[in-house]
Amino acid sequence: MIEHSTQARLLGSFHNTALPITQDEQLVGVLHVGANQRFALQQMRDIMFDIGIVFVVALLAAFELLLLVVTLNFSEPLRRVRFVMREAANGNFNHRLAMRTRTQIGHLGRQLDALIERVNQSYTSLTRPASATPLQAQHTRVLNHLQHRFTFAQDGVPKVYRQSVLLGIRAATFLFMFAEEIARPFLPLYVREFTTPIVGVSQHVLISLPLSAFMLGVALTMPFAGPWCERIGYRKAFVSGATLASAGLIGTGIASGFYDLIAWRVCSAIGYAIMFAACQGYVVEKTQADNRAQGVAVFVGGIMVAAICGPAIGGMLADRIGYTWTFFVGAALAACSAWLAYGLMLPGERRQQAQSQRSGIRWTNFRTVINEPRFMVLMVFAAIPAKLLLSGFLFFLVPLLLANLGSNQSEIGRIVMTYGLAGVLLMPVCARLADRFNAHGFMVGSGGVIAGAGMIPIVFFPNSSLVLLGVVLVRCGSGDEHFPPVGAGYPSVSQTDRSARPRFGVGAVSIHRTTRRCCRTVCGGVVRQPVRLRRCDDGNRSTRGADGNRVQRAFLDYGRSSRGRRPGRRRFFSSAGERMMNHRLWPCVVWIVLAAWLPGLWAEELPPKSVGDRYRIFMILWRGETEVEAGFRAYVEENQLPFDLIIRNVAGDRRQIPVMIAEAKRSKPDLVYTWALRSL
Repeated sequence: MIEHSTQARLLGSFHNTALPITQDEQLVGVLHVGANQRFALQQMRDIMFDIGIVFVVALLAAFELLLLVVTLNFSEPLRRVRFVMREAANGNFNHRLAMRTRTQIGHLGRQLDALIERVNQSYTSLTRPASATPLQAQHTRVLNHLQHRFTFAQDGVPKVYRQSVLLGIRAATFLFMFAEEIARPFLPLYVREFTTPIVGVSQHVLISLPLSAFMLGVALTMPFAGPWCERIGYRKAFVSGATLASAGLIGTGIASGFYDLIAWRVCSAIGYAIMFAACQGYVVEKTQADNRAQGVAVFVGGIMVAAICGPAIGGMLADRIGYTWTFFVGAALAACSAWLAYGLMLPGERRQQAQSQRSGIRWTNFRTVINEPRFMVLMVFAAIPAKLLLSGFLFFLVPLLLANLGSNQSEIGRIVMTYGLAGVLLMPVCARLADRFNAHGFMVGSGGVIAGAGMIPIVFFPNSSLVLLGVVLVRCGSGDEHFPPVGAGYPSVSQTDRSARPRFGVGAVSIHRTTRRCCRTVCGGVVRQPVRLRRCDDGNRSTRGADGNRVQRAFLDYGRSSRGRRPGRRRFFSSAGERMMNHRLWPCVVWIVLAAWLPGLWAEELPPKSVGDRYRIFMILWRGETEVEAGFRAYVEENQLPFDLIIRNVAGDRRQIPVMIAEAKRSKPDLVYTWALRSL
């Protein structure tokens, strides 16, 4: 029996706690539990980081909430009042506000509605006797004059003027993307618990299957989700997509098998695609050409904020309440986004378009895209490598590699969070540079070099700091599926899309985007395993950063997107890219690719390291006693402690015990140690 003790004394660099071991009410030994001071400080440091992350996330969430509250209660009502008053001043009395709030703005709106209704009632009272009086012709001329100068409501009932609140869709999108991003830092680790050995198939290929199934489901659903959302209405489509995603997250958390997990991830993917298509269509429908860019920026802003908040909070929740309950939290957030969208999105009219007017995807567009070299260059050497790197490195390798290096879920979430944070900080800078030098194509190629080079140091010096640096550089050099790349290559792609639409149609452009998503998704689980993974001593894998190097994108200037130069712009970067293309660029590309691959071929194996190394149990026995050893083993197994070793047959001299302990501490100085000491 082990008695509990609350006294801890500082023994060297360890806080030592002595726990007496009794048998038949007699002291038979003492169990000493020591906690390394550095380990305790590290735990406190992690808690401080978590507190800081919670503060930042709470600040961003409060900003989103405050922005929504101010817009719904002040900005938007004032904008509606101004519109109705301006229309009334111009002679249009066909709009009313129908405000129900008890604020001063609501009182002003009700007074304005009463005035407009009184004007319409007066006009209606004039029209009724006009048909029964002998002076009908004169009345008709007066009424025609009034109708020519003013606009009145039909039947005397003005229409309720409602304006779409794009910040409402931003808030709903923020909650939905928060729910999806919350599982980002631990999803591969969660999938690993469901994998069972299959002959001829690596475990990491199995881990990648649910991730690939999710992305493939999004890629295949997106082209068909747009027309469907347009038919049923964007509000209903958003609610349907968020409901499906919420059900998928719940099913993922309670999945009982590997194939169940894949099915639930596909369900979430379908909901994700429907939601995204509904948001895009709603923004396009409710904005005009002059404010569409602002509307898209509002929509994308919610996604970027969620990309910062979701992974960090998800890692913290997984570290404290477990994977299942974290998925439940994500499902609740997705359900809240559906409720918010239902209340804030205006119901749109269903559109029944003729088949000839629809700009959907036709299978003939595949042939059109394949025969266009600009599309193929962009897709093969820019889009697919960027998406492959995103899914293979950030979504798959980073959580597994950091777990292999001993990082907890909170630390993994913080590192994954830096991907979105780097995008927010670096995107405006790189975009301004690209616009200033008019070198979008060259920036895309440079981004490939930066993204690939960011993973090379991880091969030689694997640690969490270099993984963090790699995530930042990957974000600097590439983009993801939500918003444009920081490398400022998006304008190059957009220019190609715009130039191709009159010639090939929107369907061909959609084929280009869908094909790159499908290729990224299907190839991700297969390519990342033999090419960018390497087996370590403990069965885990690490990045072969050189293999993920996408520096071959440097010859993307083949597209010559910068030919249409604006006068007065500097041409240094663009002309450099053109000179590389005009000369023989293929040898340069081959040399760069080989230089990226060779270090990965000679990289040494990573030493095994697991989270359990932080907790070890050492047992020192006196004179070969076995009874205490058996009892101690039973205690260890009952409490599921990571048992390390037993030092047997210690001589009678007590001075040898500190020597044995010091030797164990020298071999593993950073560990928390525990040993049992048999009393004389």
